[in-house]
Amino acid sequence: MFWILLLFSIELSSFPFIDNGNGTVKDNFTSLIWQKCNVGKNNDSLCSGTSTTMSWQLAIQSCKNLNLAGRVWRLPNINELYTLVDYNYSNNINTSLFPNNESSLYWSSTTQVNSVNNAWRLTFSSGGTTPNTKTGVHYVRCVSGP
Repeated sequence: MFWILLLFSIELSSFPFIDNGNGTVKDNFTSLIWQKCNVGKNNDSLCSGTSTTMSWQLAIQSCKNLNLAGRVWRLPNINELYTLVDYNYSNNINTSLFPNNESSLYWSSTTQVNSVNNAWRLTFSSGGTTPNTKTGVHYVRCVSGP
């Protein structure tokens, strides 16, 4: 029994993300549950369809209104969003878990400290973060938990 637990522990630590098979992906390191497909895409295995871009305020509302897997959703903060960056992939995100991800900018819920009219965003093309006016339009991926 000890060996089974040890092997299970090693497997979880080697693969922090698990596809839950219900349109969500769990991060075992942070206990966050991520929306598999961007807002606007179909909740299927390929995340088919077209991602929707929206303002920061609409992004917050869109996540709040998301009806997926019986969970309560929200727009992730910039540190949470950054946990999805994986430099082992050409577009800096695990595309087997998050297929058809846009490489462009994603909103976070984090307001820029010295400018309340701006919020932080992340681009998967470089894995970098920059602030932008909250009226700008960017992609959205919602998070739940922990």
